[in-house]
Amino acid sequence: MAVTETLIADLAEDTIIADNDLVLTHDVTANRTKKTKYSTVKNQIASDLQLINQTTLNASIAAINAAITTAINTLKQNDIYAVGKLFISATDASNPAVILGFGTWTRVSRFIAGYDPADADFSPVGKTGGAKTHAHGGVTGGHALLASENGYHSHIYRDRYAMEEAVTVAAATNKSTAPFNYNAGAGTNGTDFDNNTFLHIDMATEFSGAGVPHTHPITTDSNLPPYEVFYIWKRVS
Repeated sequence: MAVTETLIADLAEDTIIADNDLVLTHDVTANRTKKTKYSTVKNQIASDLQLINQTTLNASIAAINAAITTAINTLKQNDIYAVGKLFISATDASNPAVILGFGTWTRVSRFIAGYDPADADFSPVGKTGGAKTHAHGGVTGGHALLASENGYHSHIYRDRYAMEEAVTVAAATNKSTAPFNYNAGAGTNGTDFDNNTFLHIDMATEFSGAGVPHTHPITTDSNLPPYEVFYIWKRVS
């Protein structure tokens, strides 16, 4: 059977090539030309195109992933975890430089308070203050002393031993006027009823009290409110 050789460039646009038609292919590496069924060439071209498309797709996906990773890292470094931002964790004690892969971080070990420009205790930003404990100043409350706590002392008391008429005891030194009609003016042993002046002697009790010193404890109390501890870091550069 005669074989007709036709260049592809000379084929009409509506030419149908059958799978069993032979086509000439040139192997550049081996520098030789061979005849191959069109179906074989077609399948090889389809396979090559699929491989090229998959390689291109993989490269595109890799490029997209790299761009996303770069964008996320830029967002983290320049916005989410920019210098001055805090990193808080309840489980990981690692330095954020290890976790995130960037930045210089310092640990925060104090309570965090909100900025208030109208309150000097909470401004400017970065100010520190406060204390974990506080001592009570001032004085303690009243204290009733025990007998042993009183200083060594005695008490002066006035012993009234008689009541006479003022004229009768005018020369007496230790005397005092009795209340009006005191005891109906009855004198010593009730012998008369015109008496209005007491005769007395000032006496002192025995000394008592040991002067034992005593103190009042003033405690130091905690300022800590209810709290929960976290790992907190601040990015400084």
